[in-house]
Amino acid sequence: MKILILSCSTGEGHNSAARAVKEELVRRGIACELLDPVSLAGKKAQHTVSS
Repeated sequence: MKILILSCSTGEGHNSAARAVKEELVRRGIACELLDPVSLAGKKAQHTVSS
């Protein structure tokens, strides 16, 4: 099983929770990837979302 966790870097709370979920899943032997989809949209989108 593979899990993709999406977290938006609009605040550290989102990323902290996402990292905790990933850490627990990896501990259980589940493959995980953590991705911020906004980072893929470019700097203008990142600025808009984080403003």
